[in-house]
Amino acid sequence: MAVYQNGRAHEGSQFNYGKFELVNLNSISINGGLKHSGKFVHDTEETLKKNDLVMVLSDVGHGDLLGRVALIPEDNKFVLNQRVALLRSNKTVVPEFLFYFINAHQKYFKSQGAGMSQLNISKTTVENFTNYVPIYKEQFKIGQIMEKLDHLITLHQRQPFSPNN
Repeated sequence: MAVYQNGRAHEGSQFNYGKFELVNLNSISINGGLKHSGKFVHDTEETLKKNDLVMVLSDVGHGDLLGRVALIPEDNKFVLNQRVALLRSNKTVVPEFLFYFINAHQKYFKSQGAGMSQLNISKTTVENFTNYVPIYKEQFKIGQIMEKLDHLITLHQRQPFSPNN
């Protein structure tokens, strides 16, 4: 379904500004959105591509972010940091579908977390995540429907609340 790749450390080359933004553990929200890390690097050998998925591999506390994924919105702007994985979809899976599919199965990743104060999941845990995946055409339709629902929810959340309505 996807090619897995671990991020790498950029500790000595992080800046508050730069050409490429780091995707780190704080870059992925609880709902799977991509947040700005505020950390950048000037040079890199490899950047993320549009529709790449990035996954949280470590989390503290209850592990609610463990295994969460976000979609990369554009090419050549983001760089993967350590403890975050890249999942690059192959031709058999629609990235948007995989985004919703993985985020809907958080129980699996949370149950696989190892550690005491910090939970971690391994490459093997991610690669062993298997379930029924519909044919490509159905994935595409499901992904579109889920994206429209997310957009509709966002619009409703922006509406001002009035107790008279």
